[in-house]
Amino acid sequence: MLTLVIPYYNQPAMLDEQARTWRGYPAGVEVIVVDDGSAVPARAEGCAIYRVAEDIPWHQDGARNLGAHVATGEWVLLLDIDHVLSGAVLRRLLGLLPRLPGGVAYRPRRRLVATGRALGRARNIWLMRREDFWRVGGYD
Repeated sequence: MLTLVIPYYNQPAMLDEQARTWRGYPAGVEVIVVDDGSAVPARAEGCAIYRVAEDIPWHQDGARNLGAHVATGEWVLLLDIDHVLSGAVLRRLLGLLPRLPGGVAYRPRRRLVATGRALGRARNIWLMRREDFWRVGGYD
C-alpha cells in the first residue's frame, strides 16, 4: 500500500533514529533506504537497503528514483532522512490514502519535534501514487 523512500548519505545516527521509529509501524508498510555512495554505509533493520556504488555529488534525486523504481507500494512517500514519520501519523495517513485521488502530488505538513511548532512545507518531500511519479518522469 505505502512505500517510504529515504535517501541516506553518511548519517548513521539519524538512520538509527529512523529504524527505532519503524519498529512501531504496522505490517505492510515498506521502507526503502537508498545509500547514495556513503563512506559510512547504511545499516539498519526493518528496511530494504539499496546502494549507489559511486559517490556522485548532489545525487539524492537519483537515489529517490532508484527507491521509487524498486518500491512495491501503490503510494510512495519520498522523505529526507531527517524527517521522521511517527507511527501515529503513519496510521492516520494510511487511513487517508484510500480517499486521496491519484494524479496529485501532495506536500505534507511538518512539525518540529522538539517544540511542536509548525514548519513550512519541505521542497522535496512528496506523497503520490508510484504510477504518477513515473508518469511525470521521476526526477531529472
